[in-house]
Amino acid sequence: MLSSATLDDQVADRAWRLRLEPLLLVLAAGLLYTIHLGRLPNPDELHHVIAAHGLLVDGRPSIAEGIYTRGLLYTWLVAGSYALFGQESLAIARFPSVVCMALLVGVLFVWLRREADRRAAWLGAVLFAVSPFAVDIAQFARFYAPQCLTFFVAAILLHAAVLTPAGLARRALLAGLALPCLLLALHLQPTTLIGLVGIGVWAAGCFVLPWLVAPDVPPARRRAIVLGLLGAGLVLLAALWLTGILGDLWHRYRWTPLFNRKEQEQFWYYHAWFSLLYPTLWPLTGLLGLVAVAARPRAAAFALVTFAVAFLLNSLAAAKSLRYIVYAQPFLFAVWGIGLASLWPGLRAGARHLRAELADRLAFLGPAYRPLGGVLVASGLLFLLLANPFWLRTASLLADITVPPEQPAPDWPKVKAALEPWVARADIVVTTEELATLYFLGRYDVRFSPSKLEELDRDQQHEFGIDFRTGRPVIATRESLERILACYPTGIVLGPEASWNHPILITPELARLIQAHAEPIPLPRDSHVFAYRWARPADTAPPAACAGLPSFAHRKTGSP
Repeated sequence: MLSSATLDDQVADRAWRLRLEPLLLVLAAGLLYTIHLGRLPNPDELHHVIAAHGLLVDGRPSIAEGIYTRGLLYTWLVAGSYALFGQESLAIARFPSVVCMALLVGVLFVWLRREADRRAAWLGAVLFAVSPFAVDIAQFARFYAPQCLTFFVAAILLHAAVLTPAGLARRALLAGLALPCLLLALHLQPTTLIGLVGIGVWAAGCFVLPWLVAPDVPPARRRAIVLGLLGAGLVLLAALWLTGILGDLWHRYRWTPLFNRKEQEQFWYYHAWFSLLYPTLWPLTGLLGLVAVAARPRAAAFALVTFAVAFLLNSLAAAKSLRYIVYAQPFLFAVWGIGLASLWPGLRAGARHLRAELADRLAFLGPAYRPLGGVLVASGLLFLLLANPFWLRTASLLADITVPPEQPAPDWPKVKAALEPWVARADIVVTTEELATLYFLGRYDVRFSPSKLEELDRDQQHEFGIDFRTGRPVIATRESLERILACYPTGIVLGPEASWNHPILITPELARLIQAHAEPIPLPRDSHVFAYRWARPADTAPPAACAGLPSFAHRKTGSP
């Protein structure tokens, strides 16, 4: 028999291991996500990068003359990161996302270990941690990472609240703890509402299905309550419709900016991406989900329903991006982890049997070739893993390698020396990417973007309307660009190379217009930035159409 001291040591060792495993996983994920953390930015990141500087300077999330309040919590996190490290940089701005995603990996591991087992926890959490979805969001200075973390924490608290047998008081406590997490996630990204629908469908199933099949419930009462619930639902929908709330939600659900409109009706968008990155696992999701539910119904049914509803609703929504569905992806990896862990004993036995059979078939080659069976089985399994090119996408993200059809990021630091003098002396600076121009070159005056113009407040959706985020004008037509070229004695038009000859930005027609009135500024070929400048004698009389155009002379800071 084991002595009490030995048992105490074993209990202590197990408790230490339970704490150490998620901690090591969080640290490993965090270190992974710091690789190439200072890469060139996506323009969306610069909303928080620049606004966080404003918070530190004067307490306002300012970008130029505008105020940027969307996802304000994340902007405060970036400002806090600046203050913590004592400097401002893209890598430091991304640090809160790194921390949130690393913590999410740890929370997913702990939840799966508690609700399923250690094998499911390791499989689900590690597969999620190294997925391109997690890596991309961890290295993205935007609100998606804290949204993922807060939504998942809220979800598992609601899961516990529904399934706890401890009584109403404990359920209310758990639901109360989930509420601030849900509100934070909703503040960060409205797609949280879609995830909440999935949780609601699962919770309704937990409460309603057992009652519907209970033999002691009279059929008449069952029908009456079901009809009553349906009637209450219709009344609620009618109330939402009459108050305009439902119409507003539907508009948000089915509206997308111009730049994202080509995917608006592609309901297969997410299916195509999952099929591309996980061609082995994704088609098996249905079967793995059933295996997982059979093995661990509490956790697997919750994860499967939450992900399935989010996947369907996001697929039918107008705006689409892998970042928009990332809040639901931990639930997919939970399903995969539980399903694979449940099949693991059978798969291992099958692989052992196959190795033995192959060894027997290769026996005629001699005893030295018997290990070849094991090598062949290992090779087959390795191919099955590597055939899922998620690892290639993850590696390209961490190595900062652009994979077509993606466009290379414009290297603004590389063109800074060539462009800064012209930007400083120009009477006007027109750009197709305002935030990068402002961040790296220190100035822009007008943004050219039909898509951006649609995003302005309704009363500003006209040429030279003011973008509330920056406080500066936006234009979208050839006529406005012609006025600028004709009315300002000196100026510069610049932007990412990808926006030149672009169908909704600098179209071929606009490119010919610019080339007819301006000359290119020589830039490094691999900078992926274009720039054209013009200069006319200062005493040239401006056309009559120039009346009413703003002056930006106060932003001129020097001369080339």
